[in-house]
Amino acid sequence: MTIESLNLGVAYEIVSAADWDKLTEYQMGAINRCYAAGAEFAAIAANTGHIVFDRMTEL
Repeated sequence: MTIESLNLGVAYEIVSAADWDKLTEYQMGAINRCYAAGAEFAAIAANTGHIVFDRMTEL
């Protein structure tokens, strides 16, 4: 099991700027690090993760 914790302050700044491409990149970075560590699936336990979920599933 691997856990990736993102910085809420960074996420808040990105969401405040409504920069959805940057938020997608930020969250996908965490998922890619988990995948590289051997994760077979990911769960996003965040209040803002849903905003770019569709974008993330397209990558």
